[in-house]
Amino acid sequence: MRRALATGCLLGLVLAGCGQQAETTVPSTDPSSAESGGAGASDVVVLLHATAVGGTVGDPVPVGTPEQLDAFTAQLTSAAFVREVRRAVTEARSAASADQAVEAAVVALGCDVPEAVTLTADGSVRVPTPKVGTERQCLAPMTTVAVLTVAG
Repeated sequence: MRRALATGCLLGLVLAGCGQQAETTVPSTDPSSAESGGAGASDVVVLLHATAVGGTVGDPVPVGTPEQLDAFTAQLTSAAFVREVRRAVTEARSAASADQAVEAAVVALGCDVPEAVTLTADGSVRVPTPKVGTERQCLAPMTTVAVLTVAG
């Protein structure tokens, strides 16, 4: 009985993706800013996620200075995930043009990891709702962080 229970728990953890960290490069999905290329244009550089690392879903905030990045990552409880976010922000800064700023946001907290996010004209981030019946159950929520560049 214990063996079956342990196997079931292990299988559940594997299927839920608990403990995994991943990143996905996602292009800008806001047609109004992508087409104009003017002020307000932005690109999602990367989506990072990890299990049980805390955070609060909110709008993007600047992470261009060490103080801003420290303030953003203070909500995350995993040192390893903080390092991943810092690395992604550093890479985004290096790739950004002189007129772009780097921002970050916790965009999702739950069992489902979004495949993409939508950047709205007012600067907020919208996460598509999963299709009915595709929601996963997990033992701990996954935190998804988006790192993006915005026109300055």
